[in-house]
Order: sequence, then C-alpha cells, then structure tokens
Amino acid sequence: MAVPRVALGLFVYNGEQHIAAAIESLLTQTMADFVLDIADNASTDATEEICRSYGSLDPRIRYVRHSENRGAAWNCNFVAQASPETEFFRWCAHDDIVDPTYLQECMDLLDEELELVCSHSRTRFINSEGDELLRSFRRQQFGDRRPWVRFDQILRQNHDFTYAFALIRRSALNRIQPYQPVFLGDGLMLAELAFQGPFGEVADHLFANRMHGSRSTVTTASGRGQKAWVEWFGSSQSFPLWRTAAEFRSSIADAPMDQRSKNHCYGVLGRWMLDRRKGLGWELATQSARVIHRPLERSGR
Repeated sequence: MAVPRVALGLFVYNGEQHIAAAIESLLTQTMADFVLDIADNASTDATEEICRSYGSLDPRIRYVRHSENRGAAWNCNFVAQASPETEFFRWCAHDDIVDPTYLQECMDLLDEELELVCSHSRTRFINSEGDELLRSFRRQQFGDRRPWVRFDQILRQNHDFTYAFALIRRSALNRIQPYQPVFLGDGLMLAELAFQGPFGEVADHLFANRMHGSRSTVTTASGRGQKAWVEWFGSSQSFPLWRTAAEFRSSIADAPMDQRSKNHCYGVLGRWMLDRRKGLGWELATQSARVIHRPLERSGR
C-alpha cells in the first residue's frame, strides 16, 4: 500500500458535541491522499462511539483510545508520530472545521515554494452552532526571511496562534522537540518551526476556529485547567513564565541560524520578558518559598 502524503492527527477528549463536524470536514477534502489518526484521551462521553462509527465507513481513519487521560500535550505528541512516514503532517482539533480545498491549497503552496516549512489559510471564527463571528485580517509576518521577525510575530502574539494547525513538512517537524508541557507550548512549537524557515499563507479563509465555552483556552484559564492541558500527570507547573522563557532560550541556542540571527532572537526574547517583568517578578516572590519548603514538607519536618 502506498504511503499517503499527509497525516492528519486529531487529538480529543470528550468532544462529542463537535467532533462529527470536524471529521466530516476532513473526509470531504478535495485532496484525499491522507490518513486520519484520531487519539482519544479516555473520553467519558460518546466520542469513542462517534469515532468508531466513522472509522467503520472510511479506511483512512485509524482510531486509538488511550486507557487513561495523560493530558493534551502528551496526546498531541502521540498523534504527531502515529504515521511518521508521511511527507506532511497537520494537527487537528476536535472542534474546528476546514473548507474542502484547505489541504489542496496548502499543499500546492508548499510544493511551489520549497523554502516554506508550513502553510495555513486565513482564519474565520465561528460559534458553537457554526455561525461566523468574525474573520482574521491581521497582517502576518511569518513569511519574512528574517527569523527574528518571525519570532517576534509569535512572541508578541500579533496573530491568532492558529498556525499551530498549519500543514507542516515532516522534515521540519522532525527537527523540533516534542510538544513541551509548558505555558505557551504552542508558541514554543511555532518558534522552533519559524527558526527553520518562513511560513506560507493561503489568502482565503479556509480554516474555521470554533469559539465556545468548553474549548481549551476557556477551560484552561485556571491553574488546574492549564496543568491538565500541558502537563502529564505528576509533573509541576511552578514558575510557568520562567520555564517558558528558559525553553525559548534553549530553542534559540539550538536553532539552525547564524550567530547574528540568534542574537536578534535573544533580543526579541529579552523584550518579551521585559514586557512580562511583573509576572516574572510575581512568580519569584510567591513561588520561591513554596519550592524551598516543599522538600521540608515531604520529609515531615
């Protein structure tokens, strides 16, 4: 059997409300040369039944149900390596939908411009019922040839982070570290891709990002929710901003860039930390004592 060009990795936990629409939007793509790997993080609703039903109808679907919920970051890494032999990969959320030509247009862009590491369309935002709320017309700088400009675009968040759902070259994906269990883990992933090369953008709004009360950006607003999203069980979220800054710094040091480009990127990171100096200072003031006293508490003193 021939290896498909694209692997779609759909990660899900309790997605019964919207996952059928997400799957159908993928199965109706005009570019049909793909495999759809669905990884279910031990859902407790009807997600399994829905996925198995679609899997029985289309051989391109491979459904895996985990025995326990190990967090979304772990599941993202799982689907990314479920079909490692493909030329391209794309993460898919259970509540987003794509227009029928999305994959074809993104792939055409990557085939035409070989220096691009990924491609994505512009985004429209929809509500729980699928009604359009607004469209993104922000000026993106991901196509800039200077890596520090692309990095600045990511850190300053003058974009909508939906490039985490771009179509990515497998060769570029294989050169970045797994999805890290840190605050802004998606930004870290995008930064490591941006250090490798520019991103491509399809001008049409072919990607629909669903805004609803149970989406991850809402449910992870609390510390406990954030941990459920980025952490596997048993790990810690102490000093989240400092940890993220350290990961960005390590990524810059390891990136395939000349020293001049790295220095510019360190400057971008420094400005990001300066903008968040209050949060960084708050972490030092409130969490240092907790970390110091934790060994004493465990020893029973």
